[in-house]
Amino acid sequence: MRTLHLRAALTAAAALIPAAQADIVWTGAVSSDVFDEANWDLSNSTVTTIDPNVGIEDDVVIANAAAEVWIPDVSGQQRFQVGDGFTVTIDNATVRALGNDGLGGQPGASPGPLVTLRNGASFEAFFIVNGTHMVFEPGTHGVFNGGFVPINASTVDLAPGSYLHFTDETPNAYISEHLNKTTVLGVPAVVGGNVQVASDGGAGCFVTVIAPIGTNVCGPATPNSSFQSASIRATGTDLVALNNLALLADGCPPNEFGYFLCGQASGYLPGVGGSQGALCILGRIGRFAAQVQSTGPNGELGLLIDNTTLPVWPRHAVSPGETWVFQAWFADGASSNFTDALVVQFQQTRPAPCAGISGSPDRTGVQALVLRRAAC
Repeated sequence: MRTLHLRAALTAAAALIPAAQADIVWTGAVSSDVFDEANWDLSNSTVTTIDPNVGIEDDVVIANAAAEVWIPDVSGQQRFQVGDGFTVTIDNATVRALGNDGLGGQPGASPGPLVTLRNGASFEAFFIVNGTHMVFEPGTHGVFNGGFVPINASTVDLAPGSYLHFTDETPNAYISEHLNKTTVLGVPAVVGGNVQVASDGGAGCFVTVIAPIGTNVCGPATPNSSFQSASIRATGTDLVALNNLALLADGCPPNEFGYFLCGQASGYLPGVGGSQGALCILGRIGRFAAQVQSTGPNGELGLLIDNTTLPVWPRHAVSPGETWVFQAWFADGASSNFTDALVVQFQQTRPAPCAGISGSPDRTGVQALVLRRAAC
């Protein structure tokens, strides 16, 4: 969970920097070439030269570009290089490497830059390298044309509504080489759980995000003593046969005890047992009391449930098509409180993929992937 909070903090910090106040801002004044200083507003920066494989020691913003922004095809294999700890924001813009070049941090033991794509942005290159962490917000995508470790000593984080296209990596090659470098909203990628990997019909593959599990109801929860409304979500999968649904609650008060509840009907019952919050489950209620735990210093609870024996009376094995409601209950000083609730309909098989192939052919001859979020 710490990785998730770090990613969220870094991304939020980058979002707070208005383009007009960034150190280096793309203007595209004379061409599409990223290595032509005339295409940048450097007035707020100490950087005067932007060359291949030369670190830019400042934050970079490419926003609302009217034309594609190109990393030109230069001799050898070069990169648009950004200094350690700096950020690159690609906002409503397309950045594309014209040859076998890419983007990366400084060589060596490099923490690398944070690259964030938002508002329909896209990034296409042969590779990213040297500690680059690339975040794809909803509606964005990346294309990696390299056939040998295109995500090199780097990581990517996806959100629902974003996708990756590897034009020279088969599904098996991606899973073997890059699955462990991929997260979804900070959570490790799991094929069939939170990501789907499929052939593009040629030498490559598409990686898409499976829609979030369940629907939150009965929220926001009553704020607790940490001045937050605790919330619940799920990771893993709602496929009954895989039996790997994990519940996560955050925003709880730190260092208090709590556990999860389950049932098959949602509702709203405030003040149950003297609680400050509301119970959102009606009817027969199961208590994961055997897995009582501390919220710890971060105010979090987590549980991998066993769907073959939910703790209602009598114990129950989930069947495909059943709907269950989950909620967390925790101590809160002299009282107690609840998260909101999560309604999950369990599946026998994965519904039709949350993506389809349509649109105009891209440069590889493979049609662009567009996400049909309504079908998820």
